[in-house]
Amino acid sequence: MHHCDTIYQDINMKRSAAVLLCIILFAASFGNTEVHAFTPGLENFIFVRSYDERFADVSENDWFYSPVAFAYRTGLVSGSGPSSFSPGGNVTIAESVAFACRLEKIYNTGWGAFEEGTPWYEVYVRYAADHGIKCSFEDFSRPASRAEFAYIMSSALPSEAFAPLMDLPYGSIYDIPAGSYYEADAYKLYRAGILEGSDDRGGFYPDSFIKRSEAAAVISRIASVDLRSVAKLQYYAREGRLDSGRSYSLSGLPEYAGFPYVFVNGNVPSFDLPSGDVYSWESYGALDELGRCTGASACVGKDLMPSQPRGSIGMVRPTGWQTVRYDGLIDGNYLYNRCHLIAYQLTGENANERNLITGTRYLNINGMQIFEEKVASYVKATGNHVLYRSVPVFAGNELVARGVHLEGLSIEDGGSGLCFNVFLFNVQPGIEIDYKDGTSSKDEGYSPSK
Repeated sequence: MHHCDTIYQDINMKRSAAVLLCIILFAASFGNTEVHAFTPGLENFIFVRSYDERFADVSENDWFYSPVAFAYRTGLVSGSGPSSFSPGGNVTIAESVAFACRLEKIYNTGWGAFEEGTPWYEVYVRYAADHGIKCSFEDFSRPASRAEFAYIMSSALPSEAFAPLMDLPYGSIYDIPAGSYYEADAYKLYRAGILEGSDDRGGFYPDSFIKRSEAAAVISRIASVDLRSVAKLQYYAREGRLDSGRSYSLSGLPEYAGFPYVFVNGNVPSFDLPSGDVYSWESYGALDELGRCTGASACVGKDLMPSQPRGSIGMVRPTGWQTVRYDGLIDGNYLYNRCHLIAYQLTGENANERNLITGTRYLNINGMQIFEEKVASYVKATGNHVLYRSVPVFAGNELVARGVHLEGLSIEDGGSGLCFNVFLFNVQPGIEIDYKDGTSSKDEGYSPSK
């Protein structure tokens, strides 16, 4: 028997016996009264055992303490050992399918016993296939990504068990690609308050492996509406941190044609102006699996602006970084700058690896700096705030961004003072760049007069 399931059969035998006893007593009390079929529902997720601080590696101060305890009490998860849970361990595809099967069976029958064989997960795969749970995988022993976990979990229960708590348009979560196999599944869980996001913009991190602690949280929220919440997402939406139905993509953008940027959406940003009091804040997305920046956003106010000169940033090496000179061809000679997604002069954020990308001198000076100066000048002159979002756009697994999607909107005057939505090209006239790794060469056919 698999280590995660060593006590499930005993628990579910007790659950089955209790249900059977109730049926017998009910029938005996009312003679020939007809016994009705078991009613499916979330109310069938009941505590079948006590937790009693079972796991030494799960502390009351850990964010996952409550979901782990809940999932354990309901018999949905067990430990990795007699007194350990291994919250940082990866969840496999097989374990993901098994979790979904237990959710489905308890929801519909009140108990979730499975008689395991060899391999241990075969019974779950068969059950999943027979009950509409997604299980079309070739290797069940490998770790599951967050995307795969959401793909499986969304099929565990009927749609009414995932009633949405908020309207979250497709495209709102910046790292869920449009048309991806898991898009609808992830949004179902977000809208139901089961997923909250992993950063200050609700990021999904679809390619990251899901940890046992995270899986316990998702499973617990699926089983109990009381544990679900969209408060964080609603806050992010109010603050303009979500993408408001827009996705970042190179598709539809024109090729570079000699000008450092092009307008997007008619130069109109996709922010919704916040209601109520306005205050300054800043947020920097976590690096992705390749170590690339994912974006930064802020509500820029005078109180965020630095009073001291910028310090060194040379210790940060963003993805694709190369130290290369083209003397006489580039202003300053060096091809690349460590380019701030949000300029130091706007928020005082300096050597933050989440805020620095490999950008050409042309992108930094002819593109980014123009809009950074506009924002800084406006805020200093008016004392107002500016919603600001800066997202690098990568093609596939390339380590150097093809450009930066930049938006800005002045808040107090409704955008009349400052309003822009542009894509800035990460190119350097006269230089050919390999965006896969940042290597480059001189374009022998280039002439500045062109």
